[in-house]
Amino acid sequence: MKLKLIGTFTLLSYVNQLGNVLINFLFIGMLTPLMLGDIALAKIWMRSVDYGHLGLRHSIDRYTPIWDIHSNSTLLFLTLLITSISFIIISICALLFLDDMHLVFSFLLWGYALSVATVLKNFNRALSQDKEMMIVYTFCPVILTISQALVLFLFGFDSFLSFTIVISLVSVFYLINRNRFDMKYSMKSSLLILSKVKSSSFLLLVNSIILFFGFAVDRIFLASFSDKTVLGLYSIALFAFSLMQIVPTTVSQFFFPDVTKKTVRTNKIFYPREFTVIAIPTITTLILVYCIIPFGLEFINKEYLVLVEPTRMVTFAVLPYVFIPIFIQVFNALDKRKELILVSLLSIVIYTFLLFITQYYVSDFLGAFIMLKIFYSYFLCFLYLVFLIYINRTGIKVFYKCGEETH
Repeated sequence: MKLKLIGTFTLLSYVNQLGNVLINFLFIGMLTPLMLGDIALAKIWMRSVDYGHLGLRHSIDRYTPIWDIHSNSTLLFLTLLITSISFIIISICALLFLDDMHLVFSFLLWGYALSVATVLKNFNRALSQDKEMMIVYTFCPVILTISQALVLFLFGFDSFLSFTIVISLVSVFYLINRNRFDMKYSMKSSLLILSKVKSSSFLLLVNSIILFFGFAVDRIFLASFSDKTVLGLYSIALFAFSLMQIVPTTVSQFFFPDVTKKTVRTNKIFYPREFTVIAIPTITTLILVYCIIPFGLEFINKEYLVLVEPTRMVTFAVLPYVFIPIFIQVFNALDKRKELILVSLLSIVIYTFLLFITQYYVSDFLGAFIMLKIFYSYFLCFLYLVFLIYINRTGIKVFYKCGEETH
């Protein structure tokens, strides 16, 4: 893996992160906690679009590094087609049941553009087409996010929503047109590819939905049993953690092709060098964010200074994500997807149960939900690690000695 490429990509992820920070800062400064609660719910719909691929995007990570060009081209076409159909269905459902159509539709289109870009980025990354991957990532999300932040700052929230609709459509059309030669379609080959990946894709989709529920369940509880103002304050406290997740999840993606190949070939399931490379920018970001949180909240609104400690505390929940993306990729490469679902489901059941009983025994919803968010991140990582140790005890080699060769 080229360290220069990782460094460039990490730099782009920081620029994208800066754009997201600016957008969230401006949201917090411009909007009331009640409106921030509406945005938190809109983001749930936005995130749901990211699962519209029905698991096929995960099959790109699993199979593209080892398949032929024709099969890969068909898989890419099917993934984008199903993602688009799912987006249409989700949009219809959202617009039928929610009131603020302008807000929801702009966030849905935003999520669709990011989903299409992620599919194309993952496809090029899996083929080691690093230049094309960087172009896709630079255009969407980096340029998209920075331009959104500028429009929000210069022209206000309503203009931001309209601009998001336009720039999202432009991004989708540009990226699909740019990568159109990588997509091939025939009914026979499509059915053959679907037959190969349907089982693994479905299981990975189920796991993704479980993890998405982990993202959304706390917000759903607050919206149902508290009020949107508390939900808005909770979203403010979580915004640094949510943005910091971009760093480990982005950097870890560079290692997915190598991790897949090595795990399939050798059953290796623990990657200390890769974890170290992911940890360095993650910990650096954590230290920087921890230090600037008080100044950021004071700059936005002095009334939010009461959120300094909860916001600082929850930033430590990002550390398990140094390991979690690689662990998931290892489960996938080992074809241990049912076990992966079991572990993810166990963690979310316990997390949901704790959220449920908290509302009856705790008056400080905000503080309690922050602590449970931290617990969930570490508990999920812990369960993944425990299962990997179990694999090791049943005969699969986990730890490689320093300098040991893998073939």
